[in-house]
Amino acid sequence: MLRIVCEFPITVSVVGTPTAEGIADLGREVEEALAVCFRQARQRLARSAVLDGPEEPGDPPPTPEREP
Repeated sequence: MLRIVCEFPITVSVVGTPTAEGIADLGREVEEALAVCFRQARQRLARSAVLDGPEEPGDPPPTPEREP
């Protein structure tokens, strides 16, 4: 069985008291940063011929575990 474990370190520092709009903006920025990490991981896996999942945006991600 193949198992892939990925860690995506993202550090967020907040100074002061954020507004609701500021928190929403931060959430979008973190989502974008994580999306970049996922795209890079997908590309790296594709280059190593491990990934056989969908490539179109919006498609569900492949199952990270496979059994022979």
